[in-house]
Amino acid sequence: MNKLTTLMLLFFPLLLFSQTGKIVGTVTDARTGEPLIGANVTIEGTLLGTATDIDGNLLILNVGPGTYNFRASYVGYQDMVVENIRVSVNLTTEVNFQLREEALQTDAIVVVAERPLINKNVTNSTSIISAQDIENLPLRRQITSCIMHMLMEILKRLKE
Repeated sequence: MNKLTTLMLLFFPLLLFSQTGKIVGTVTDARTGEPLIGANVTIEGTLLGTATDIDGNLLILNVGPGTYNFRASYVGYQDMVVENIRVSVNLTTEVNFQLREEALQTDAIVVVAERPLINKNVTNSTSIISAQDIENLPLRRQITSCIMHMLMEILKRLKE
């Protein structure tokens, strides 16, 4: 009797900790069969989920026994839900997804950058000059006229 009690005490914690199952599978493109890297797979109604690896494989550990709906999503593809997947204790359940491409259309996104007139965090003076300001500098016109004058002088000497 003493040995039986000892054995039960040793194996009882193992039974407590192994009350979950495991989900494995792949997410691929339905047309090409290529793996979808980083696709999201979630178990609906829970906080469990994962993202696929570089080969499109998924792994979700510690899933309690029961029947679940699994959702796979990926940008540019239609979401896919696989329903009524039974997860059993100490067993690995396989769930595979083949997602179909979906054209995404959105309205144009306009980003407007605004800057305060006075920045309180700046401790020195700053000035911002645009390309148009540089082109309109009077010095540029003077340099251009000097270069033109020098070219005219060179041409006159070459003709002589």
